[in-house]
Amino acid sequence: MHPLFVLDIRVMNKDYENLFADIVLLEPPEGLYEKIIQRIRDERNLLALRRKFIFFSILLAGSISVFIPTLKAVQAGLYESGFSYFISLIFSDFDIIIGYWQNFVILLLGALPAMSLVVLFTTIFSFLASIKFIARNTKFLYIKKLSINI
Repeated sequence: MHPLFVLDIRVMNKDYENLFADIVLLEPPEGLYEKIIQRIRDERNLLALRRKFIFFSILLAGSISVFIPTLKAVQAGLYESGFSYFISLIFSDFDIIIGYWQNFVILLLGALPAMSLVVLFTTIFSFLASIKFIARNTKFLYIKKLSINI
């Protein structure tokens, strides 16, 4: 052992008794606990917002990439069912359509490509919902973190 590193038990005990005598206990400021808990809640909310932002960004990219093929599928379905021919009857034989309008409406509904339209409207809805969420919540992601003032 190094010669300068010698402990004298007598001096140590004497200093030990006086070591904590001069310590003044400080009380935490009022409201510190509430500020800490609020900061933890804010951090949790920010983390949840970031996760939602990532989800809606991926949903936005997916809906953009699926929109054109879905639109092509709807156009192909309308062409295959002859829907455009039935619509043209409105302009050519309007009097006949007025007489048999109930049958004509059922014919038009039967000629619609229902599943393609459902997918198209779902794509449009997810696109609009993603844009809405991203537009409303982008500003909250870039707020500077404020330190707790004591």
